[in-house]
Amino acid sequence: MKNFDEDLKRINSLQSLNLHFSNCYEMKDQGLKYIGKGLQRLISLQSLNLNFHGCGPITDEGISSISEGLGGLISLQSINLDLGWCDQITNESLNHLSENLQKLSCLKAIQMDFEGCRKITEEGWKIFGEGLVKLNCLKSLKINFRNCNTNMTDKGLKNLGEGLGRLASLESISLNFESLYITDEGLNNFSEDLEKISSLISINLNFAGCYGITGESVKSLCQDLKTIKSLQSLNLDVSQCNITDKGLNLIGQGLKRVNFLKSISLSFRSFNEITDEGLKSFGEGLQRLVSLQSLSLSFFACVLITDEGMCKIFEDVKRINSLQSISLNFSECVNITDKGLNTFSEDLKRLDSLESVSLKVRRCQNIVLDKFIEGFQNLSSLRSIDFGFSSCKEITDESFKKFSEGLSRLGFLKSIALEFFYCEKITDDGMKSFGENIKRLNFLQSFDFSLSQSNITEEGHDYIHKCLKQLPRLQNIRTSS
Repeated sequence: MKNFDEDLKRINSLQSLNLHFSNCYEMKDQGLKYIGKGLQRLISLQSLNLNFHGCGPITDEGISSISEGLGGLISLQSINLDLGWCDQITNESLNHLSENLQKLSCLKAIQMDFEGCRKITEEGWKIFGEGLVKLNCLKSLKINFRNCNTNMTDKGLKNLGEGLGRLASLESISLNFESLYITDEGLNNFSEDLEKISSLISINLNFAGCYGITGESVKSLCQDLKTIKSLQSLNLDVSQCNITDKGLNLIGQGLKRVNFLKSISLSFRSFNEITDEGLKSFGEGLQRLVSLQSLSLSFFACVLITDEGMCKIFEDVKRINSLQSISLNFSECVNITDKGLNTFSEDLKRLDSLESVSLKVRRCQNIVLDKFIEGFQNLSSLRSIDFGFSSCKEITDESFKKFSEGLSRLGFLKSIALEFFYCEKITDDGMKSFGENIKRLNFLQSFDFSLSQSNITEEGHDYIHKCLKQLPRLQNIRTSS
């Protein structure tokens, strides 16, 4: 590392630089000093990626050296700095970073990872947030605060939000607060600050494991966002928060306020208190999203959900005529059966613009796949399917054959991804039937097929590959056994 700055002197016209030292425990402050000194020579640099993830010995002294190097990069437009699990750094590091980042008038994109940096306190996040205010060209901000534990609470979120709320040109924000001590009070305050960023197009917030958050504050978030008319995309993960059927109802009410959104992704993984009743009231909010083009919902491991709740969601989704892409995850919802799946495929018939469908029902062991694929045959716009049936152990050669026969009638498909891990009743006979049917899909370009831990022999897999070779447009093939 001693000659690093001399090496960079020879290429001072460099526009992009990527340095990866992740989990390099030998990387210490002295090494960062050489890197920082070298960066000062790169006055033409536009993109910088520095990865020090897991470099435990790094302290504030090292980050100070890097920060000084950053301060002179007058042409820099994008920076990605990974300090995850550099657990010796403190507020002083954030102070150095914010002081130097605000000198970069051309900076448009910031991505930073502070996961596991537990010595940074709430005051540090205030310093960092205020330091971003002078970045008038900043369009994209992505920060990971995961596992910062007690040092990122409601107060820390408020401190950060006060700075972010003044970023007048920001278009995209992605923040990960997973498993932190954040409550409704913190999210409510933060929502009010987000509301001030009238230029936002995309919001991605991860509050998974923040048990103090309920449906009340998520509803308030949606209500505050209604004033940002430029907003097109909302991605929100509230898995393992304190959300019940009542909370899901409130979230549904909140969604009505943002009916101009084009893309929504919501994750409610591992809720033991959400039932069919919650899905019924939540679905009523979904059908008001009249401009929606892309919808992604995850109810992974919400074990009280049955076919009734699943069908209610589909009943409301089918009213969104603008929908082009849908992704649903009911994996480990063990009470889901073919009734729910068949209703899903039947209801999709009304969505004439649908181009992409993803459905995951892994470990739903009451599924046989008797008529599921039939409903897709009228979707002339459909180009991509992604189905996950892993550990659906009642799927047999006979039902697999019916599935493949239905699949063969979707001759307009360009991309197929299928999972049948641990489907032990599927044998070579089922695979041969599948192969004969799949080779009719003449427009297919991408095929991803997973069958690990099944009773398929090498002969069955060889037959599939033989059939795939007959497809004239197929470019990407991935199979696992």
